[in-house]
Amino acid sequence: MKMTENIKITDMHCDTIVKCKRENQNLFKNNIHIDLERMKNTVSTETFAIWLEKEYYSDAYNETCRCIDFYNAEINKNSNIISHVNTYNDIIKNRKNNIISSILSIEGGEAIEGSLEKLEDFYEKGVRLMTLTWNYKNHIGCGAFYGDENLTDFGKNVVKHMNKKGMIVDVSHLCDKGFYDVLRISDKPFIASHSNSRTICNSKRNLTDEQIIELKNIGGVMGINLYSNFVSEKEHCNIDDVMRHIDHIINIAGDDIIGFGCDYDGIESAPEGLLEVSCISKIVTEIYKRYGKETAEKIAFKNFDRIFSQIL
Repeated sequence: MKMTENIKITDMHCDTIVKCKRENQNLFKNNIHIDLERMKNTVSTETFAIWLEKEYYSDAYNETCRCIDFYNAEINKNSNIISHVNTYNDIIKNRKNNIISSILSIEGGEAIEGSLEKLEDFYEKGVRLMTLTWNYKNHIGCGAFYGDENLTDFGKNVVKHMNKKGMIVDVSHLCDKGFYDVLRISDKPFIASHSNSRTICNSKRNLTDEQIIELKNIGGVMGINLYSNFVSEKEHCNIDDVMRHIDHIINIAGDDIIGFGCDYDGIESAPEGLLEVSCISKIVTEIYKRYGKETAEKIAFKNFDRIFSQIL
């Protein structure tokens, strides 16, 4: 028996639902990064993001609703394996019954079209997390690859509204000024669902040491991203490069701040040997070997459990 055989992970970000919809694939078994067959022995909780290509921005709300309909259909077809959750108690119940928990999220505030009423509507549809921006500028704020601007007044109201409703605020993709605005405004812990260390890999999509420490101080969590370009500046990378991020983050901020946000089905490449969802157990095994069971469980699921228990 492997020492980490029974440590299943929480993954805070994948783009699998939209990829399945676009490519006419299904969630149970497919040829992309994530399907239920491969998740069963590895994942306890998965966050499925609704992300829109720029071509859909003019009809962002309606297209997001269509993607949510597809999500609901796929979850319902596989209800013996996976179940949508709205609360932390739902997650605990599913875990006891060996059912995968599914959290619905939106990646990019374009979907709410500058309307708190539409944000409220998505909450009613089961969305419990929103990544405020993608790579571009929207009604809320500015993506890291677009520029460095403060949140808009509307964006500040979005953060406050999400706090009030019990929605998780996600700052992955957000520019630096936007990050610090959320830090000032949010009265709940927030997350960077799929971001790495900028010190280890110098990308604007990753967090600076200062940001990581600030996130730690407010009880937030960051999810390790497996996109090669955010893992390493080298042409090829592997699990050792992923562990450099984990080692560095633990060194500067401890082990309460790290989780997984693999970004599967939203990335063009992954480190060697980590090309699909069942491979995540290799990282958990390596963490276990270096840091022991307690830290392995924190990073695998307990750190994000803390966020769920406080917000959902």
